[in-house]
Amino acid sequence: MAKRICVIGAGPAGLCFAHAAAHQGLEVELFEGHSKPGGSASFFRRKTPAGVACFDAGATVLWGMRNEEDLLTKLFKKWQINGLEFISHNQLQCSLSPSDHITLDSNSPEAWVRSLELAFPNENRELWKGMRQLSLQAQRLNELLSSGPHAPLEDLNSAIFNLRLIPKILPLSIEVITGLKHSFSSKLDDWHASARFRRWVDMNLLITLQDTSQNVHPLYAALALFFYPLGAGSVKGGMFQFFDSLKRELNNNAKVHMRNPVLGIEKQNGHFLVRTKEELHEPFDIVVSSIPRFNTQDLFGNEKIDDHSWEKQRTKVWGALVGYLVIKDNPRLPNAPFNHHAYCEKKGEFYFSFSQRGDEVRAPIGYRTVTFSTHSLLSDWTGESSSYAELKVERGSLGLKVFSERFPEVEVIFKEYGTPKTFERYTKRKEGFVGGLPLNYDNTFFNSPSIRTKIPNLYQIGDTSFPGQSVFGCAVGALLCLEKITGHRQFPKD
Repeated sequence: MAKRICVIGAGPAGLCFAHAAAHQGLEVELFEGHSKPGGSASFFRRKTPAGVACFDAGATVLWGMRNEEDLLTKLFKKWQINGLEFISHNQLQCSLSPSDHITLDSNSPEAWVRSLELAFPNENRELWKGMRQLSLQAQRLNELLSSGPHAPLEDLNSAIFNLRLIPKILPLSIEVITGLKHSFSSKLDDWHASARFRRWVDMNLLITLQDTSQNVHPLYAALALFFYPLGAGSVKGGMFQFFDSLKRELNNNAKVHMRNPVLGIEKQNGHFLVRTKEELHEPFDIVVSSIPRFNTQDLFGNEKIDDHSWEKQRTKVWGALVGYLVIKDNPRLPNAPFNHHAYCEKKGEFYFSFSQRGDEVRAPIGYRTVTFSTHSLLSDWTGESSSYAELKVERGSLGLKVFSERFPEVEVIFKEYGTPKTFERYTKRKEGFVGGLPLNYDNTFFNSPSIRTKIPNLYQIGDTSFPGQSVFGCAVGALLCLEKITGHRQFPKD
């Protein structure tokens, strides 16, 4: 008899798990509280002076879809998801100061390192030798993650699943062990990296790993610093097109409940009773939650699901001030979608994401959308409503100022700002935190948050479990979860 599985949340992890499980013949019901799929990586529309624009909720960059051999491409083909046109990001622009701008070639890891050498001509040979070694490690780690390593090792089955990956694990084993004692910052010390180069490193680690070089393992830093040349890009139509395609096909294989949030879960006679605003759904053999583990805990009341309490994490996770702009297109801007990362002395950095020229789903012809974000402490947004409103305008205006300084020729015709409170209202994530858990030493390798929980047959996927944030990471976690449930490999063969 097929097992009945309740999936909570129609974000990237929940949708990918539901597709994979349904194709295995499992009976799947997915519950989503919002009217749109996507979770914190979703989308929304606004009427603007240029016409209707469609914004990605965050400055989202996709990974794992560059070619036919990439993991997400293989999965979507298997699940018969069509209509997704992937566009590679062939460059990353950075501003290390208002007058210090660089452009990096992300067409390949080799081109990436060459463009870095041009951008940082005063670094020594030891650094560039180290960066080339880092490039090889990043490529190996990318291949390993695409094959689905189980972490942390919790039982014999996890070890068995990893046996076939030993040829991919061994070349990285020494770096794994040495990196447990020496963070990536130590490598930068050994390479005598300049303050300017360290600034670029920490900007990129903060946006990808949610932490800086002092607190991250060198292998995670390698993957993060070579994120762009290893396959970063966007889907034409943005996250609307991405999630609409995933949800549309899922309706043919699973039961999907939109605008029907799960309000509570109880265990009874070995099964789960799932309560929503409409009715009590029963019985389910398995519950797979793709909402953050802290929100999952709330559904179970006093029954503890794991040791990752919100009070332990709330000072470590990030919020974000997000800006949404419609701009008049300008011939000086690249045709393809691209990102610009700007350092700001006052508030750290701003990360700008431009839609593709001519993408009519995102903006009318002659216009483009830009989403920008900057890290923000959750505690900054807990004051009185008047100070909250002032802070929202202050940080939003600062982001707009940084944008105007870097792109003075570009005219902004629409702006709107979102804060952690905005994200909390629409996604229900605790205090509106974004980006999942920081991928520092507390949450990686042997300390990775498990997909399993203390409650039998309750699983946690998404950006608060291994392997962490990003659409790619959420998809990997979804397949790992299904492997634990079925006992069978779910990753496409190499």
